[in-house]
Amino acid sequence: FKPATQYFYQAGSPETEAWSDVRSFTTAEPEIKKFSFIWFGDTHCFPDSGKLANLTLKHQDASFYTIAGDIVSTGLNRDDWDRFFQHPGDAFSKIPLMPVPGNHDRQDGRGAKMYYDLFSLPKNGPEGVEEESTYPFEYGNALFLMIDATSDTDAHTPWIAEKLKNTTAQWKFAVFHFPPYNYEEPYPEIQEAWVPLFDRYHVHMVMSGHIHYYMGSKPMNGGNLVDTNDK
Repeated sequence: FKPATQYFYQAGSPETEAWSDVRSFTTAEPEIKKFSFIWFGDTHCFPDSGKLANLTLKHQDASFYTIAGDIVSTGLNRDDWDRFFQHPGDAFSKIPLMPVPGNHDRQDGRGAKMYYDLFSLPKNGPEGVEEESTYPFEYGNALFLMIDATSDTDAHTPWIAEKLKNTTAQWKFAVFHFPPYNYEEPYPEIQEAWVPLFDRYHVHMVMSGHIHYYMGSKPMNGGNLVDTNDK
């Protein structure tokens, strides 16, 4: 693929002779100085979630989407996935989608086979964690750690430390399903294992889901609110 180039494609199967309409996407500029992205939490294949995703097409400067897990309500139900891709219209066919799985995508601990069947994601995550559920990527001057918080916490910790320690990215983001701090169901194991690394290596923002309301915090360090995120 060449930078800053529009490509056209169809998806389908030669066996059934069923093909989608012709869709298109445009690759990134060769030097990305600034960009925007769109974050969702807990889309659950709801019609309103799809409508919201479709409305974002008005913001053509968005480089990609992220979903912090619970993409669908029942992860082993193919109808849920069909609804998830149908409701947004053209949104996910034009702009890349970079998700991580949530507890609903694994459907009561029975695995996330359909998640893996339907997405094609980087296979550069930590050892001991299923491929394509955790992965890093860099875009422009930013590092994104896409972390499968439904998998073993300790298996991720050395990997998170290594990625944050060795990156030269100016901005650092972490995306995973379970929010370390919230009003209903805090996650002390994530607070103990990952949050100190986010503090040490100055992760600018953690984006999660699971708790079905919007909540943001002031800058934090060591579990406490601080005046600035510059330290």
